[in-house]
Amino acid sequence: MTTHWRDVAMLREQGYHPTLTTRLSERSNGVTTAAGGGATPELVIGLISAHLTPVEVAELGNRLLLPAIRRSDAEQPRDIADNASLFDARVTRAIRLMETHLEEPLSMTELTREVGLSTRHLERVFREVFDETPARFYKRLRVRRARAMVEDTLVPLIDVAVATGFGSQGALARAMRDEYGATPSKMRARKKLRLIADPAGQDQ
Repeated sequence: MTTHWRDVAMLREQGYHPTLTTRLSERSNGVTTAAGGGATPELVIGLISAHLTPVEVAELGNRLLLPAIRRSDAEQPRDIADNASLFDARVTRAIRLMETHLEEPLSMTELTREVGLSTRHLERVFREVFDETPARFYKRLRVRRARAMVEDTLVPLIDVAVATGFGSQGALARAMRDEYGATPSKMRARKKLRLIADPAGQDQ
């Protein structure tokens, strides 16, 4: 079965659920469990998606205000700022701000003001922890989110661009080509979207 990733360690320690996973949903012996939150409506959409057209699936997701419709066997997203190895509260604060401002990215001036560090100091801390500048790290977060939306949802590419702060398909295409060596349209074309994973290995 599956549950929210924050609860896995505690439940495993209690010894009642030795086969817990951190996927959005699991199917075993005819029983389906979901991680809760957004995973539940996504699971329901996935279960009925075989009877809907891709456009209908996308419209249903929009009406439910879902930012994305992910595969049932996708791993639950964990915020980078929840990484236990990040002990600098200022780095954690900066990353949380980045993650909550992907659609309308903050300028480095705004980010440093919110964190309470100078631009030079924040850059030094990020280079020590991640070996790259905060601006580069921020862009990689946005590109990574864009790739997930391109490959795992039916959201139009222009909407993906807007949702990740790129503003245009051209800007998104350049960013993804620089990061992954392929444009969004090519990445979507080579990966057929399947929302429900069959535990026997055959997707629906």
